[in-house]
Amino acid sequence: MEKMKMKWVALAGFLVIGANVRADAKKSFLKAVKLQCSKTDKQAKELATGGRTGNVVKYRLCNKGKIKLDDTCRLKCVDNSSSIGD
Repeated sequence: MEKMKMKWVALAGFLVIGANVRADAKKSFLKAVKLQCSKTDKQAKELATGGRTGNVVKYRLCNKGKIKLDDTCRLKCVDNSSSIGD
């Protein structure tokens, strides 16, 4: 019984940490879009797509110096250590 309780506690902790990491990445993305591309909160949120090929992931794990979000916005990448992206 004790092992089962520990597994649930560990799973709950993992889920909370995972949610915080995703939230921080999105928050960082939104801030960068607003600052670098002069977009409004609403426009930045519209560009904040998730998923395996979404803009937030490409921004955090890109293989280029810049990510093109639309015709008027290119973000400078913060991490060039991954091959995920265009």
